[in-house]
Amino acid sequence: MTAPIGEQILSCLKHSADIYGVGVRFSMYGESFLVIGYFFYTAHWPGDTVLANLCRNTLFTGFTLLVCAFLQYFMQGLTVHDILVLLNYSWMIHLGGLLPIFIWSYRVVFRRRPVPPDLADVDNSRCVWQSILLLAIHLSALGTLGVLLWTRVQAVGDQPGCTLHTALMLFGSSYSVFNETIRRVSLAIYWLAAIPVLNVLVTSAAAFMPLAVVALLLSMMKRVVHRQLISWDVFARYGGITTIFVLLVLLITHTELMIAQGVHTSLAGKAEEQWTFGQALALINFLAHVVEMAKALCTQSADRARTEEEERGLGIIGPHQGVPIRLTPRS
Repeated sequence: MTAPIGEQILSCLKHSADIYGVGVRFSMYGESFLVIGYFFYTAHWPGDTVLANLCRNTLFTGFTLLVCAFLQYFMQGLTVHDILVLLNYSWMIHLGGLLPIFIWSYRVVFRRRPVPPDLADVDNSRCVWQSILLLAIHLSALGTLGVLLWTRVQAVGDQPGCTLHTALMLFGSSYSVFNETIRRVSLAIYWLAAIPVLNVLVTSAAAFMPLAVVALLLSMMKRVVHRQLISWDVFARYGGITTIFVLLVLLITHTELMIAQGVHTSLAGKAEEQWTFGQALALINFLAHVVEMAKALCTQSADRARTEEEERGLGIIGPHQGVPIRLTPRS
Protein backbone atom coordinates (compact mmCIF):
# COMPACT_ATOMS: atom_id res chain seq x y z
CA MET A 1 0.00 0.00 0.00
CA THR A 2 1.08 3.58 -0.66
CA ALA A 3 0.58 6.44 1.72
CA PRO A 4 -2.12 9.01 0.97
CA ILE A 5 -1.06 11.98 -1.15
CA GLY A 6 -1.16 14.37 1.82
CA GLU A 7 1.18 12.13 3.82
CA GLN A 8 3.52 11.78 0.83
CA ILE A 9 3.78 15.55 0.56
CA LEU A 10 4.36 15.97 4.29
CA SER A 11 7.11 13.36 4.27
CA CYS A 12 9.02 14.88 1.35
CA LEU A 13 9.11 18.48 2.48
CA LYS A 14 11.55 20.50 4.51
CA HIS A 15 9.75 23.71 5.39
CA SER A 16 11.64 27.02 5.38
CA ALA A 17 10.42 29.68 7.79
CA ASP A 18 13.00 32.05 6.27
CA ILE A 19 10.89 32.10 3.10
CA TYR A 20 7.31 31.85 4.33
CA GLY A 21 7.68 33.38 7.81
CA VAL A 22 5.61 36.42 8.74
CA GLY A 23 8.76 38.40 9.56
CA VAL A 24 10.27 37.87 6.12
CA ARG A 25 7.03 38.65 4.32
CA PHE A 26 6.43 41.80 6.37
CA SER A 27 9.98 42.93 5.63
CA MET A 28 9.70 42.29 1.88
CA TYR A 29 6.33 44.01 1.57
CA GLY A 30 7.47 46.90 3.76
CA GLU A 31 10.65 47.43 1.72
CA SER A 32 8.56 47.68 -1.44
CA PHE A 33 6.10 50.22 -0.06
CA LEU A 34 8.68 52.27 1.84
CA VAL A 35 9.91 54.10 -1.25
CA ILE A 36 6.33 54.70 -2.41
CA GLY A 37 5.39 56.27 0.92
CA TYR A 38 8.47 58.48 0.79
CA PHE A 39 7.66 59.55 -2.75
CA PHE A 40 4.13 60.65 -1.80
CA TYR A 41 5.31 62.44 1.34
CA THR A 42 7.95 64.42 -0.54
CA ALA A 43 5.65 65.31 -3.43
CA HIS A 44 6.01 69.07 -2.88
CA TRP A 45 9.74 69.39 -2.28
CA PRO A 46 12.80 67.63 -3.68
CA GLY A 47 13.91 64.37 -2.16
CA ASP A 48 15.24 62.47 -5.12
CA THR A 49 18.71 61.76 -3.72
CA VAL A 50 17.32 60.19 -0.55
CA LEU A 51 14.81 58.25 -2.63
CA ALA A 52 17.62 56.88 -4.78
CA ASN A 53 19.51 55.84 -1.63
CA LEU A 54 16.43 54.07 -0.29
CA CYS A 55 16.01 52.24 -3.59
CA ARG A 56 19.67 51.20 -3.54
CA ASN A 57 19.29 49.82 -0.01
CA THR A 58 16.20 47.91 -1.12
CA LEU A 59 18.07 46.51 -4.13
CA PHE A 60 20.95 45.39 -1.90
CA THR A 61 18.35 43.48 0.13
CA GLY A 62 17.19 41.95 -3.15
CA PHE A 63 20.76 40.96 -4.04
CA THR A 64 21.14 39.23 -0.67
CA LEU A 65 17.88 37.37 -1.23
CA LEU A 66 18.94 36.18 -4.70
CA VAL A 67 22.43 35.13 -3.58
CA CYS A 68 20.87 32.97 -0.86
CA ALA A 69 18.41 31.58 -3.41
CA PHE A 70 21.23 30.59 -5.80
CA LEU A 71 23.21 28.93 -3.01
CA GLN A 72 20.16 26.96 -1.90
CA TYR A 73 19.29 26.12 -5.50
CA PHE A 74 22.68 24.55 -6.25
CA MET A 75 22.67 22.74 -2.92
CA GLN A 76 19.26 21.24 -3.80
CA GLY A 77 17.66 22.94 -0.83
CA LEU A 78 14.70 24.64 -2.52
CA THR A 79 11.47 23.35 -4.00
CA VAL A 80 9.73 24.84 -7.04
CA HIS A 81 7.20 26.43 -4.70
CA ASP A 82 10.02 28.07 -2.72
CA ILE A 83 11.59 29.56 -5.85
CA LEU A 84 8.26 30.88 -7.15
CA VAL A 85 7.71 32.77 -3.89
CA LEU A 86 11.29 34.10 -3.93
CA LEU A 87 10.83 35.31 -7.51
CA ASN A 88 7.70 37.19 -6.46
CA TYR A 89 9.66 38.88 -3.66
CA SER A 90 12.32 39.88 -6.18
CA TRP A 91 9.78 41.35 -8.61
CA MET A 92 8.39 43.50 -5.77
CA ILE A 93 11.85 44.86 -5.02
CA HIS A 94 12.42 45.56 -8.72
CA LEU A 95 9.20 47.57 -9.01
CA GLY A 96 10.22 49.73 -6.06
CA GLY A 97 13.60 50.29 -7.70
CA LEU A 98 11.97 51.76 -10.81
CA LEU A 99 11.01 54.96 -8.94
CA PRO A 100 14.25 56.96 -9.45
CA ILE A 101 14.06 56.25 -13.18
CA PHE A 102 10.43 57.35 -13.22
CA ILE A 103 11.23 60.61 -11.38
CA TRP A 104 14.07 61.36 -13.78
CA SER A 105 11.80 60.73 -16.78
CA TYR A 106 9.11 62.90 -15.22
CA ARG A 107 11.54 65.80 -14.77
CA VAL A 108 12.84 65.47 -18.35
CA VAL A 109 9.37 65.42 -19.93
CA PHE A 110 7.71 67.99 -17.63
CA ARG A 111 10.51 70.48 -17.10
CA ARG A 112 8.25 73.47 -16.48
CA ARG A 113 9.96 74.74 -13.34
CA PRO A 114 13.64 75.52 -12.72
CA VAL A 115 15.55 72.58 -11.30
CA PRO A 116 16.59 73.15 -7.65
CA PRO A 117 20.37 73.39 -7.14
CA ASP A 118 20.44 70.40 -4.78
CA LEU A 119 19.09 68.24 -7.59
CA ALA A 120 21.81 69.17 -10.05
CA ASP A 121 23.69 65.91 -9.77
CA VAL A 122 20.42 63.95 -10.00
CA ASP A 123 19.38 65.89 -13.07
CA ASN A 124 22.76 65.18 -14.62
CA SER A 125 21.73 61.53 -14.45
CA ARG A 126 24.48 60.24 -12.13
CA CYS A 127 22.04 58.75 -9.61
CA VAL A 128 19.78 57.59 -12.41
CA TRP A 129 22.55 55.66 -14.15
CA GLN A 130 23.56 54.12 -10.85
CA SER A 131 19.96 53.03 -10.33
CA ILE A 132 19.74 51.64 -13.87
CA LEU A 133 22.97 49.68 -13.38
CA LEU A 134 21.84 48.19 -10.06
CA LEU A 135 18.40 47.40 -11.48
CA ALA A 136 19.95 45.73 -14.52
CA ILE A 137 22.22 43.54 -12.38
CA HIS A 138 19.38 42.65 -10.00
CA LEU A 139 17.00 41.85 -12.82
CA SER A 140 19.64 39.78 -14.63
CA ALA A 141 20.11 37.68 -11.50
CA LEU A 142 16.34 37.39 -11.12
CA GLY A 143 15.99 36.36 -14.76
CA THR A 144 18.78 33.79 -14.45
CA LEU A 145 17.06 32.18 -11.47
CA GLY A 146 13.79 32.11 -13.40
CA VAL A 147 15.47 30.51 -16.43
CA LEU A 148 17.10 27.86 -14.22
CA LEU A 149 13.70 27.08 -12.72
CA TRP A 150 11.61 26.86 -15.89
CA THR A 151 14.27 25.11 -18.00
CA ARG A 152 14.29 22.05 -15.77
CA VAL A 153 11.24 22.44 -13.57
CA GLN A 154 10.86 18.66 -13.25
CA ALA A 155 14.32 18.25 -11.71
CA VAL A 156 14.51 21.25 -9.37
CA GLY A 157 15.29 20.49 -5.73
CA ASP A 158 15.70 17.23 -3.89
CA GLN A 159 11.94 16.73 -3.48
CA PRO A 160 10.58 16.24 -7.03
CA GLY A 161 7.48 14.54 -5.69
CA CYS A 162 6.31 17.89 -4.32
CA THR A 163 6.55 19.55 -7.74
CA LEU A 164 3.54 17.55 -8.95
CA HIS A 165 1.37 19.45 -6.46
CA THR A 166 2.87 22.90 -7.12
CA ALA A 167 0.78 25.54 -8.88
CA LEU A 168 1.48 29.06 -10.13
CA MET A 169 -1.08 31.72 -9.21
CA LEU A 170 -2.08 34.07 -12.04
CA PHE A 171 -4.94 36.56 -11.72
CA GLY A 172 -6.58 34.52 -8.99
CA SER A 173 -6.37 31.22 -10.88
CA SER A 174 -3.87 28.42 -10.29
CA TYR A 175 -1.98 26.64 -13.07
CA SER A 176 0.23 23.59 -12.83
CA VAL A 177 3.94 24.31 -13.24
CA PHE A 178 3.92 21.50 -15.83
CA ASN A 179 1.54 23.49 -18.06
CA GLU A 180 3.54 23.83 -21.28
CA THR A 181 2.10 27.24 -22.20
CA ILE A 182 2.90 28.64 -18.76
CA ARG A 183 6.41 27.21 -18.98
CA ARG A 184 7.14 28.71 -22.42
CA VAL A 185 5.76 32.15 -21.54
CA SER A 186 7.69 32.16 -18.26
CA LEU A 187 10.90 31.16 -20.04
CA ALA A 188 10.45 33.97 -22.58
CA ILE A 189 9.92 36.52 -19.79
CA TYR A 190 12.90 35.38 -17.74
CA TRP A 191 15.23 35.11 -20.74
CA LEU A 192 14.37 38.72 -21.52
CA ALA A 193 14.86 39.68 -17.87
CA ALA A 194 18.33 38.13 -17.92
CA ILE A 195 19.64 40.53 -20.60
CA PRO A 196 21.30 43.53 -18.85
CA VAL A 197 20.02 47.09 -19.50
CA LEU A 198 17.48 45.88 -22.07
CA ASN A 199 15.66 44.19 -19.19
CA VAL A 200 15.24 47.51 -17.35
CA LEU A 201 13.96 49.28 -20.46
CA VAL A 202 11.45 46.54 -21.28
CA THR A 203 10.15 46.08 -17.73
CA SER A 204 9.85 49.85 -17.29
CA ALA A 205 7.86 50.12 -20.51
CA ALA A 206 5.66 47.18 -19.49
CA ALA A 207 5.08 48.56 -15.99
CA PHE A 208 3.99 51.96 -17.31
CA MET A 209 1.99 50.66 -20.27
CA PRO A 210 -1.31 51.10 -18.33
CA LEU A 211 -0.29 54.73 -17.77
CA ALA A 212 0.11 55.22 -21.52
CA VAL A 213 -3.32 53.68 -22.13
CA VAL A 214 -4.97 56.01 -19.60
CA ALA A 215 -3.13 58.98 -21.14
CA LEU A 216 -4.55 58.04 -24.54
CA LEU A 217 -8.07 57.80 -23.08
CA LEU A 218 -7.71 61.22 -21.41
CA SER A 219 -6.55 62.71 -24.70
CA MET A 220 -9.60 61.28 -26.48
CA MET A 221 -11.94 62.55 -23.75
CA LYS A 222 -10.38 66.01 -24.01
CA ARG A 223 -11.34 66.12 -27.68
CA VAL A 224 -14.90 65.06 -26.85
CA VAL A 225 -15.62 67.40 -23.91
CA HIS A 226 -13.31 70.18 -25.21
CA ARG A 227 -11.59 70.65 -21.86
CA GLN A 228 -8.63 69.13 -20.05
CA LEU A 229 -9.84 66.94 -17.19
CA ILE A 230 -6.50 66.83 -15.37
CA SER A 231 -3.17 68.54 -15.91
CA TRP A 232 -0.54 66.37 -17.59
CA ASP A 233 1.91 67.38 -14.88
CA VAL A 234 -0.23 65.93 -12.08
CA PHE A 235 -1.24 62.92 -14.15
CA ALA A 236 2.34 61.97 -15.02
CA ARG A 237 3.59 62.40 -11.46
CA TYR A 238 0.87 60.50 -9.64
CA GLY A 239 -0.25 58.19 -12.43
CA GLY A 240 3.11 56.43 -12.59
CA ILE A 241 3.44 55.89 -8.86
CA THR A 242 -0.18 54.68 -8.71
CA THR A 243 0.63 52.15 -11.44
CA ILE A 244 3.56 50.79 -9.41
CA PHE A 245 1.39 50.71 -6.28
CA VAL A 246 -1.33 48.67 -8.03
CA LEU A 247 1.24 46.24 -9.48
CA LEU A 248 2.76 45.76 -6.02
CA VAL A 249 -0.65 45.06 -4.50
CA LEU A 250 -1.35 42.48 -7.23
CA LEU A 251 2.03 40.80 -6.65
CA ILE A 252 1.52 40.67 -2.89
CA THR A 253 -1.99 39.27 -3.34
CA HIS A 254 -0.73 36.52 -5.64
CA THR A 255 2.15 35.75 -3.29
CA GLU A 256 -0.20 35.42 -0.31
CA LEU A 257 -2.51 33.20 -2.35
CA MET A 258 0.44 30.98 -3.31
CA ILE A 259 1.59 30.72 0.30
CA ALA A 260 -1.96 30.02 1.48
CA GLN A 261 -2.29 27.33 -1.17
CA GLY A 262 1.07 25.91 -0.08
CA VAL A 263 -0.12 25.73 3.52
CA HIS A 264 -3.34 24.05 2.39
CA THR A 265 -1.45 21.43 0.36
CA SER A 266 1.40 21.22 2.92
CA LEU A 267 3.89 22.75 0.44
CA ALA A 268 4.65 25.46 2.98
CA GLY A 269 3.62 23.49 6.05
CA LYS A 270 3.54 25.47 9.29
CA ALA A 271 6.72 27.35 8.41
CA GLU A 272 4.88 30.68 8.39
CA GLU A 273 4.07 30.22 12.08
CA GLN A 274 7.70 29.67 13.09
CA TRP A 275 10.08 32.43 14.14
CA THR A 276 13.74 32.24 13.12
CA PHE A 277 16.92 34.28 13.35
CA GLY A 278 16.66 35.01 9.61
CA GLN A 279 13.27 36.64 10.11
CA ALA A 280 14.66 38.76 12.93
CA LEU A 281 17.51 39.95 10.69
CA ALA A 282 15.05 40.80 7.91
CA LEU A 283 12.94 42.90 10.28
CA ILE A 284 16.01 44.65 11.72
CA ASN A 285 17.15 45.51 8.19
CA PHE A 286 13.70 46.90 7.36
CA LEU A 287 13.57 48.96 10.57
CA ALA A 288 17.02 50.38 9.78
CA HIS A 289 15.68 51.63 6.45
CA VAL A 290 12.63 53.12 8.19
CA VAL A 291 14.88 55.00 10.63
CA GLU A 292 17.02 56.27 7.75
CA MET A 293 13.94 57.51 5.92
CA ALA A 294 12.56 59.20 9.05
CA LYS A 295 15.86 61.01 9.65
CA ALA A 296 15.93 62.17 6.03
CA LEU A 297 12.36 63.47 6.28
CA CYS A 298 13.11 65.36 9.50
CA THR A 299 16.21 66.92 7.96
CA GLN A 300 14.34 67.91 4.81
CA SER A 301 11.44 69.37 6.79
CA ALA A 302 13.83 71.45 8.91
CA ASP A 303 15.76 72.65 5.85
CA ARG A 304 12.56 73.53 4.05
CA ALA A 305 11.20 75.46 7.03
CA ARG A 306 14.51 77.31 7.40
CA THR A 307 14.58 78.21 3.70
CA GLU A 308 10.99 79.48 3.76
CA GLU A 309 11.73 81.55 6.85
CA GLU A 310 14.76 83.12 5.18
CA GLU A 311 12.79 83.85 2.01
CA ARG A 312 9.93 85.27 4.06
CA GLY A 313 12.39 87.55 5.82
CA LEU A 314 13.67 88.76 2.46
CA GLY A 315 10.11 89.32 1.21
CA ILE A 316 10.43 86.70 -1.51
CA ILE A 317 7.42 84.65 -0.39
CA GLY A 318 4.17 85.57 1.31
CA PRO A 319 3.88 85.41 5.12
CA HIS A 320 1.19 82.73 5.29
CA GLN A 321 0.98 80.43 2.30
CA GLY A 322 4.58 80.38 1.18
CA VAL A 323 3.47 81.60 -2.27
CA PRO A 324 5.90 83.72 -4.32
CA ILE A 325 4.85 87.39 -4.51
CA ARG A 326 5.92 90.19 -6.81
CA LEU A 327 7.69 93.10 -5.16
CA THR A 328 6.88 96.58 -6.55
CA PRO A 329 8.99 99.65 -5.88
CA ARG A 330 7.48 102.43 -3.80
CA SER A 331 6.60 105.60 -5.63
